[in-house]
Amino acid sequence: MDPEPCTRPISKVDAVALIGVLAVLQGHALAGDLDGRIIVKLSERVGVREPAELQAGLDGLNQRLRFALGDYD
Repeated sequence: MDPEPCTRPISKVDAVALIGVLAVLQGHALAGDLDGRIIVKLSERVGVREPAELQAGLDGLNQRLRFALGDYD
């Protein structure tokens, strides 16, 4: 997928909600609570090749959303 910024930014409240959703998914992935099919689909969506890389993929997406919110300014 193209890393170019979106032409229509999402609202802050939506970005915060997505960060929370990612945190929940990361927690379940870390605990081993996710079904293998879910892990494969999420891995594809976050752009990692191996399901073992899911944690890093989710974390990367989380960090990019936080950056977009200005958390690191």
